[in-house]
Amino acid sequence: LLKDGSLKITTGAGADKVLTSDADGDATWETAAGSVNTPYFYVYLDTDQAPADASWEKVEFAAVAFQTGSTFSTADHRWTPGVAGKYYIYGQAQCRADSNNKFSQLRTAIWKNGADHTHTVDINVPENILRYYTSTVSAIIDLDADDYVEFHLYFDTYSGTRTIYGSYQATHFMGFKLLD
Repeated sequence: LLKDGSLKITTGAGADKVLTSDADGDATWETAAGSVNTPYFYVYLDTDQAPADASWEKVEFAAVAFQTGSTFSTADHRWTPGVAGKYYIYGQAQCRADSNNKFSQLRTAIWKNGADHTHTVDINVPENILRYYTSTVSAIIDLDADDYVEFHLYFDTYSGTRTIYGSYQATHFMGFKLLD
């Protein structure tokens, strides 16, 4: 007991340790379990991408804001966790048509091991004044160490060009392991 009334226990203490007690009140220091959400990653599109019309395309993330290890491949634009577990995966894409009245349909998806795992149909409208739209998708996915996830989208316009916006991290992809 310190002079200010606080309690300091140093025997057995250390980084990543927690003080626990049993039913009799006997205390011990234990290694903290499940206290970090690793592995994790956060990547974003840093230049515009021009997808083909009305087809599923992988978003080609090249900018890695942060990650544990080298788990995100900028060559393949996919994330492999390296550790089995349940993961929260999230993707967002901001897309635009080249002018008003051309935006038709946008879907975003998380693919696992090369196949659609979870997707949304955010917009599917007749000709309208829409030019920009941001779509999001998220899921909790059970991944093995060597599974991988990718972010794909399906963008359809009535005519003209399509752009996946690559500024201000408006299009990004992220994930992290859930605590056990």
